[in-house]
Amino acid sequence: MEDDKVQIKAYFKIHGFECSVEEISIAMGLQPTQSWLKGDKIDRRTPIRERKFSSWIREIYEGDINTVGDEYLKYLYEFITQNLSAIESLSTLYETELTLVLRAYNTSNIGIYLSKEVLKLISQTGVNLDIDAYYFNTKAFA
Repeated sequence: MEDDKVQIKAYFKIHGFECSVEEISIAMGLQPTQSWLKGDKIDRRTPIRERKFSSWIREIYEGDINTVGDEYLKYLYEFITQNLSAIESLSTLYETELTLVLRAYNTSNIGIYLSKEVLKLISQTGVNLDIDAYYFNTKAFA
């Protein structure tokens, strides 16, 4: 059974490019943790479903907010500042996004804090911000 906790994951994503994944990786100076090209099969067992656009995804952070607090802010800030030039450049060409995913287990106390420094950086880069929150009540099924 899951303990009461709130997990957070942060991703930087680039969508809609027509070039190779390797070209995006070279521009970023990083390898993606996940990627696909437009037309790739979504599920090998179902040949009908194909990806509608290309995506390059890099996981930036994963942790439990209850134990690390706002440590994720440091990782977001460092990722953006270390890759600022590439992010700004790619944001003018493609759809870019910073995604924060919160998964709350057995608690309704779910929230996220973004410092003004991180918000300013996000705004400067032209990156979209997507925040998803999910609630899982695993104790109800115990």
